[in-house]
Amino acid sequence: MSPRGWIAVLVLVVAAAVLGVALLPPVAGRLGYATPFSLPDSVSYRGRDYIQPVCSSEAEARRRGDLPFRRVGSIAGFLTGRVPLLLPHSELDSLTAPPRSLRSTPVVLYARGHCLAAYGLSGGP
Repeated sequence: MSPRGWIAVLVLVVAAAVLGVALLPPVAGRLGYATPFSLPDSVSYRGRDYIQPVCSSEAEARRRGDLPFRRVGSIAGFLTGRVPLLLPHSELDSLTAPPRSLRSTPVVLYARGHCLAAYGLSGGP
């Protein structure tokens, strides 16, 4: 094989390795983007951090009074589309009023990725 052929193979191997590492959940979670297989470990909304997503069900969200959701943002995706960031109905005064988080910070945010992930507020007030 010619030197050009070896260089092309080397470039392909390095590109595949970088792509593979970028898809690892610990890497994606730490860097804050969604992949087809995972969601990030933390998200930011209105200057606050939400951490430790826990897969939840719509039935559980309904039981807590969080349905319907209001889309308030999105999480960047790698090899997937943007993942919606959702504010629970329990955090809204009405559909026309701004979220209560303008006065107080919501305790839970949801992201609908491979599961309905509930993120909890990090830190104090």
